[in-house]
Amino acid sequence: MNSTLRPIVVGVDLAGSSEPALEWAAAEAARRGRPLRILHAYPPPTYPSTGAGLLPGGTVVTLGEELRKAAVAEVADCAVRVRVAHPDLEVQTFTHCGPAAATLLEASRHAETVVLGSRGLSTVAGIVLGSVSTPVCARSVAPVVVVRYSPHAAPDAPVVVGVDGSGTSRAALAFAAAQASSRRVGLTVVHTWRVDGTEGDGSSLGWSTGWGRLPEEEEAVLAEAVAGLGEQFPDVVVHREVVSDYTADALERLSRDACLLVVGTHGRGTVSGWLRGSVSQAVLRAAPCPVAVVHPAPDEDDHVGGDPPGSIEPAVPASPAHDSA
Repeated sequence: MNSTLRPIVVGVDLAGSSEPALEWAAAEAARRGRPLRILHAYPPPTYPSTGAGLLPGGTVVTLGEELRKAAVAEVADCAVRVRVAHPDLEVQTFTHCGPAAATLLEASRHAETVVLGSRGLSTVAGIVLGSVSTPVCARSVAPVVVVRYSPHAAPDAPVVVGVDGSGTSRAALAFAAAQASSRRVGLTVVHTWRVDGTEGDGSSLGWSTGWGRLPEEEEAVLAEAVAGLGEQFPDVVVHREVVSDYTADALERLSRDACLLVVGTHGRGTVSGWLRGSVSQAVLRAAPCPVAVVHPAPDEDDHVGGDPPGSIEPAVPASPAHDSA
């Protein structure tokens, strides 16, 4: 066991919608030699903690204890399934009494990657109402991967990443190249542009930055973005694409034959700010493959969600799962 390595953290729930995320996260941890940390956050009881109910036989338990037991049972069951598929993988289980999004954001401070499931983000309403995925994608310190379906890409399916030459896209490109290298697949690097410099709703969305420029200039932007990538990842075959199209549309189309789509996002602002004019939001709704959302490296004074560092208590060991209530 190597506890010094940052783990792959996966959030699970009791509804079963996180099963594809658990499968993806376990495979990712096994492939990269990282521990897998299975985390379930359960809500505090809605009744006063002094309230109690009677179980058959006169056993008195609080509602909070029942919630904790269900959470512990869930992560333990997940761990059993993972160990069957990956017997050599280090698996850690944690539970926490508190909001799921806040718990995962705290976990992201110490994670290599955070993996989330989705209850079908196929509509605008579905993604906006994603009370966990939306704030975690917007504010996470670590890259976040949202897995909507069980992974079923072809063995040689490439990793696809969108770039615009900014610091944001450099972070996304580095993550995507590392993913392609670990999977031994190709990397498709996409730069989009439009003559009018706008997206479908008339707003500028970062990657469609070609207003007033020629196709040759867009090729130069992409060439500069990938410069030096071959030296860092000599085993990765890079395919470059300059596409005259709306960014989200181009990425969604290319994601149909990808094992992973990677997008950058500009900083860790408010959730409402992230929702407005976000390519990440658009591809999370539409891409059939897992989507990774990568933030630029945090500034020295940056911290999650505007809260003081350490305001969310980290999980502490318990048995059979780890718990902090």
